[in-house]
Amino acid sequence: MSPRWRARAASNWEWYFSAHPSEALGRLRASESSSMLVPDRAAYLMLRRGADGTETVLDMIERFASEVPPAAFHSPQLRLMRQLAADAPAFSNDVYSYDKEAPRGDVYNLVVILQHQRQCGREEAAAAVLAETQWMVDQYQQLAVEIPQLCDRLGLDRSQRRSVERYAEGLAAWMSGYFIWESDTERYRPQGSPPVDQPGHLEPLLATRSAGHTGH
Repeated sequence: MSPRWRARAASNWEWYFSAHPSEALGRLRASESSSMLVPDRAAYLMLRRGADGTETVLDMIERFASEVPPAAFHSPQLRLMRQLAADAPAFSNDVYSYDKEAPRGDVYNLVVILQHQRQCGREEAAAAVLAETQWMVDQYQQLAVEIPQLCDRLGLDRSQRRSVERYAEGLAAWMSGYFIWESDTERYRPQGSPPVDQPGHLEPLLATRSAGHTGH
């Protein structure tokens, strides 16, 4: 891989490992306090985007396929697609992992944060998180349809265009695969039983098939 990819990948691995001390300190403060110290949304996202390690996974998409040309990689459209592909699974995961995290006082969960901010119940907060996740999936699909126009505007050659297309396909495959995994894994099932809320699949990403940009 190129020096620029290696530098980006190394930075993302540093971000991943270095975010865990802050996450651990936040959980320790929550456990030691008599009142629940729930972070605000901005602080949660800043920490979650590092600690969940998703950026390192998204780097691997280029490693398995081919590097995206810098002009395309740093375009607003592709950067937004990458952010959506990183955030959507993280948001959905907070619904599935709630039963394991909330009882132990883990405040780094978006459902917990919304319950605190809105003073609402778990069901309302979880529905809001899943609705936002679905919105991100829909936004991703809309942007993916516009990939050919982006390549035209940037004047990419055939090989460069294919790199961008494979990258978009890889991001979609990552999301689709993650949504399937989290709904099937035993990880979030207490004593092997299904989660209480039984949240459903994110249907559009799994069911919609648009030429050249599908999840697998």
